[in-house]
Amino acid sequence: MRGAEYAARERGYFLIVLDSQRSHDTEIDMMALLRPRVDGILLVTTGGYKWSAENAAAIASGPPVVCVDCLPEGLNTDSVCVDGRKTKQKNLTSSS
Repeated sequence: MRGAEYAARERGYFLIVLDSQRSHDTEIDMMALLRPRVDGILLVTTGGYKWSAENAAAIASGPPVVCVDCLPEGLNTDSVCVDGRKTKQKNLTSSS
């Protein structure tokens, strides 16, 4: 978070952090509230569900969204994620 906050402030933006308490429905409500009011969204989603075509289309029609940590099924957007299996495999291979 600090890195994102620092980068945003350097460019004249602020970072707003909201907590959905791991509720997909709350995430959807928050995204609807934010879309018309912000220039972009970093989404650390709760995961474990598939986004409906309607909700995914609504997100695509708004400001840019970048998912951080995981890219939920059904959501076609940019993401910054770590593949734990590949990372684990690489670490095991490189330590041999």
